[in-house]
Amino acid sequence: MATNTDLFDLIQSLTRTEKAYFKKFAYKKDNAKDNPYLRLFDAIDRQKEYDEDKLLKKFRKEKFVKQFSVAKNYLLNLIVSSLADYDSNKNYHNRLLQMLREIRALMDRGATDLAQKRIDTAIKLAEKYQDDWLLYQLYIKSVILLPIKDSADRLDLSQKAQQSLNALQNLEDYRKVYGRLLQLQKRGSSVREEQNQQDWKDLVQDPLLQDVSKALSFTTRYQFHEIWTNYHHRLDNTEAVYEQMQKQVELFEENTIYIETKPIIYLMTLNNLMFIQAILNKHEEVEATAKLIRQKRKKKHIESVAQIRPNIFYSLEGTLLVYYLEVKSFEKAYQLIPDVRAANPNIFDHEKDRVFRNRFNMAAAYFYQKEFDAALDEVNELLDFKELEKESPDIASFTRILDLLIHFELNNDLLIEYTSRSAYRYLYKHKKLYQVENILLTFFKHLSKINDTLELQKAFEKLHTELLELQKTPYEAGAFSYFHFLDWVEEKMG
Repeated sequence: MATNTDLFDLIQSLTRTEKAYFKKFAYKKDNAKDNPYLRLFDAIDRQKEYDEDKLLKKFRKEKFVKQFSVAKNYLLNLIVSSLADYDSNKNYHNRLLQMLREIRALMDRGATDLAQKRIDTAIKLAEKYQDDWLLYQLYIKSVILLPIKDSADRLDLSQKAQQSLNALQNLEDYRKVYGRLLQLQKRGSSVREEQNQQDWKDLVQDPLLQDVSKALSFTTRYQFHEIWTNYHHRLDNTEAVYEQMQKQVELFEENTIYIETKPIIYLMTLNNLMFIQAILNKHEEVEATAKLIRQKRKKKHIESVAQIRPNIFYSLEGTLLVYYLEVKSFEKAYQLIPDVRAANPNIFDHEKDRVFRNRFNMAAAYFYQKEFDAALDEVNELLDFKELEKESPDIASFTRILDLLIHFELNNDLLIEYTSRSAYRYLYKHKKLYQVENILLTFFKHLSKINDTLELQKAFEKLHTELLELQKTPYEAGAFSYFHFLDWVEEKMG
C-alpha cells in the first residue's frame, strides 16, 4: 500500500509566514515547551521527499509513534485549523462570513437594530466585491428584519435578492459550459481532429457563448472569453486568441477590485497576453505589457503571488528572455540574465522544465554576446542536473549541441571530437535526434579531418545548404526555435 503523503504535501506548500504562524498557533494549543508535534512538523518540513521510516526511527521514543497515523492526522488537522485562523481576517469573504455569524447571533437574541446595522455594513462590503451569494443572504435577512409596513423597502430588497439569485444561477449555467471545456482539454482533443471537431463546434454553439451580455458577472464574462480563447487556440487562430485575451485584460481593468481578489488569474492573464503579443510581433505592446506587469508586481496584493505561485509571478523574466532571443535583441537578452537568474531558484520546485529552459536561454544569450566562457559554465551546470533528462528532454539534447558550438568558439579542438561522439550516443540512445542535430553532429565529428581554411569554408557552406533545406520542413523547423543555427553558420561563412 502506498504511503499517504497528504501531511508532507501540505507542509511543503506552506509559505514561511504560514509556517511561523502555525508554530505560534500550535504553541497556544499546547504550551508545552517541547511539543513533539512541532518537532514532527519541523522534521517533515526538512525532508525533500517523504520518508516515513526515517521519521519513525527519529521519534521512536515518543508515545505518538505507537499510533503514528493518528499522530499525523492530528498534526494535519492542527495545520488546517491554523490556516483557517490565519485567513480569518485576510480577505473580504472570511470577514463577511464572520459578520453573517454575528448577524445570526444578534437576530436570535432579538437585537434587531444592531443586527440591521451589521447587515448594512456587510451589504456595502459584499457589493464592493460583487459577491452575489453573500448579498443574497444579506438581502433576505434584511427583508426579515424590516417591519411589514415598510412594503416599498421590502420590495426593493426582494428585487435585489432576486437579482443576486439570477446571477448565481447564471454562474452555475456558465460553470456547466466551462466544465465541458475542461473535459475536452483533459482528453487532449484537437479541433483539427475529425472525431473531436464536432464536440468543439457544439461547445461554442452553446447559446450562452453567442453574446457576452448573457454573462451577468465578472466570473462568467471571464469564462466566456476563456472558452473562446481556447477554441481559437486549437484552430491556431492567433489573432482571434489575441482579441479574446485583450478582452480578458480589459475586464480586469474595468473591475479593478478583482485585481485585488484574483491576483494569480490577473497576473497569468497579463503574462499570456504578452506571450501572444510576442508571437504576433507586436513589439511595442510586448514592452508595454512587460512594464505593466513589473508595476503591478510591486502592489501588496499581488506580491503574495510570489510565495503562492512563484511560477506565475516570475514568468515575466523567462518569457521576455525567449522573446528577445527570438527577435535577435541579444543585448536586451543579455541584460535580462541577472533577473532570470534571480527568479530561477524561486520556481525550481514548482516547474523544473521552465527553470531548465531559462538556463539554456541564458547560455544562448551569453553565446550571442561572445561570452563563451560564461556560456560554457551555464551549459556545464545545466548538464549536471539529474532531473534535466526527465523534465526537459529537448533542452537536454540541444544543450549538448550548444556545448559543441561553444567548444568550437573556444578552439577546444581536443574536446570537440569527444563531445560530439558523446552527444551522438546520448541522442541516439534517447531517440531524440532531429535531422538538424544529426547534421550538426556529423559536421563536428568530421571537423578534425579538415586541414585548411578553404576546406572548412566548404564544410560550412555544405552545412548551411543542408540546414536551410531542413528549415522548410515543419517537424525540423521546431529545432530552429531553440537556437539560431543558420545565423551562426552564416557568420562562419563570412
